Amino acid sequence: REQATEGQLAGRGKRLGAAIIDTLILLAVVMPMMWVGGYFSAAMEAASRGQQVGFGTVMLWAVIGFIVFVVIQGVPLNASGQTWGKKLLNIRIVDLDGNKPPFAKLIGLRYLPVQFVANVPMVGPL
Repeated sequence: REQATEGQLAGRGKRLGAAIIDTLILLAVVMPMMWVGGYFSAAMEAASRGQQVGFGTVMLWAVIGFIVFVVIQGVPLNASGQTWGKKLLNIRIVDLDGNKPPFAKLIGLRYLPVQFVANVPMVGPL
């Protein structure tokens, strides 16, 4: 559950806004890493042959992206149950009792499964 810091459940607009902010922060860090790491040149080369980037390469960058997410968002998630985007919009993640869930539970049950499913071929884009 996500709630506004005043104790009310956060609306969809605020939650979407926080997710967009968090995504923009992650992209600002990961995209230059992908450029330097050669992902984009590999993608262009594969596209010129009418192919896609290999699954192993995609999964490698998914793991790198998740690690970067944990590094960037780990401090505020652990401290207050908020990502940087949630902090900016004054919402936080809470359990059914209104308490901040443990960090490992937030990462393992909330963020890791979504990241995994997002990278499964043909399922992720849905």
